[in-house]
Amino acid sequence: MEDELRDLRDELGSDAVSRNHLRTMQRELNLRKDEYEDLRELFYQHLEQVKREGNINLADAQGRTLLMLAAAMGHDNITRMVLNENPAMDAADNIGQTACDYEQKNNGTAVRNILINRWITAVENRDSDAVQVLLNCGADPDWPIANAAPIVRAFDMNDYNLFSMLANSGANVEARLPDGRRLVELVIERRNADALEILLRQGCKTEGSFANGRTALDILLEEGSEDCLEAWVRHVQEADKAALLCRVVRLGTPKAVRMIFSTQKDSLDTEDPQGNLPLHEAARRGDLTIYRTLIELGASITTRNEREETVLMHAALSGNYELISEVLSRLPAELRNARDKSGRTAAGYASLAKDTRAQRIIEANTH
Repeated sequence: MEDELRDLRDELGSDAVSRNHLRTMQRELNLRKDEYEDLRELFYQHLEQVKREGNINLADAQGRTLLMLAAAMGHDNITRMVLNENPAMDAADNIGQTACDYEQKNNGTAVRNILINRWITAVENRDSDAVQVLLNCGADPDWPIANAAPIVRAFDMNDYNLFSMLANSGANVEARLPDGRRLVELVIERRNADALEILLRQGCKTEGSFANGRTALDILLEEGSEDCLEAWVRHVQEADKAALLCRVVRLGTPKAVRMIFSTQKDSLDTEDPQGNLPLHEAARRGDLTIYRTLIELGASITTRNEREETVLMHAALSGNYELISEVLSRLPAELRNARDKSGRTAAGYASLAKDTRAQRIIEANTH
């Protein structure tokens, strides 16, 4: 800081504002010197007590050990001297700070360098116990390993115990792969529901597109992604859930629909922001298996959306005549010829779709 003061004097000259600024900086420098001297005195006082009692991990009234006081001074030579005595690096003071925490505030590097070297070895060896000890010592769960985030390395090594430990210890769940992709993208591509659940539980974002332009949901709606999709739905905000569930019905697999709605029965008759209902979406899609699944789980065939549209109106657009006939067989007579807010009937929907066969089937059962 003294060098910085000299540079500023040369740069700013004798301007009054500059002089005030310099005086402020000088006061700060003096304060730091005073703090350092106080710490230095505390260190040597504590050193004498350690010598008398023969305990390198002896703590003062604030819970500070000799290593913490050395690290607090930011003096690497003194810190290394203490480290040579093999003190406990995971000891914490009365407010939970370790020697590493003290050092990071005061520009020291001795404790950090030792932790980093041990950290690299522990992660590469998949030694979860050693990793946990180092985290307790103040190691940063995001210290990179071979230019990759540790949580990425853990996933690549298929070590889900280590992966979970890092995520729960504050590792960046938005970590990037060396190629720039998000970790969650790789997790979803590999259909790893357990790892995805861990990332989502720790706050991984559920919005946005991946590197290839696809969204997570585009992938999750594919065959074989049902377990991951279930985890995804659990962590979507309630405000967005109705739209997501309708999209699952519109684009997902029958297996996915059954799995999701088995745990989301309260949403079976909930409209999304566009006024869509899950059963209406199934009818319009023309997927008889999905339609029957929702009925089996408790969706109401009599439900009408905010536009007063019935399930039959949507089925009329599907082109699936078996589904249209099944809807007609279950739908109460008074709803078969119901009209939406614009006055159109289900037969009118079929006419709009230019599906004369569907129109004939509906008209034959509504008059």
